Amino acid sequence: MRGGGANISDGFGRVENGEVFLWNAHIAPYKQGSLHVEQIPTRKRKILLHKAEIKRLLGKMTTKGLTLVPLEIYFGDSGYAKVKLGLAKGKTGPDQREDIKRKDLDRELRRTFSGRRKL
Repeated sequence: MRGGGANISDGFGRVENGEVFLWNAHIAPYKQGSLHVEQIPTRKRKILLHKAEIKRLLGKMTTKGLTLVPLEIYFGDSGYAKVKLGLAKGKTGPDQREDIKRKDLDRELRRTFSGRRKL
């Protein structure tokens, strides 16, 4: 991570059995590490939080339908990597329809221009 090998754009958080895990965040394997240990870049990673924080997050996620997303990864004073988490709302109906229209138009443009040959 210190070499800039972290990508949290596709990451999200889940609460499982009273613990918080970060899913789908790509953190590059440590190059100087052992080759005997399998290093999976997108494995789930446990996030350490106080029990009260986990209960608060779980309550908001279940009642309001919010999603837990990573906002930032940084190194604290102790040298450990820390993740700043936030709660986010999903897209509403009009926002989704606009994205669907844009995707359909892009798909149609690609179909029309991919059939042409350059002379």
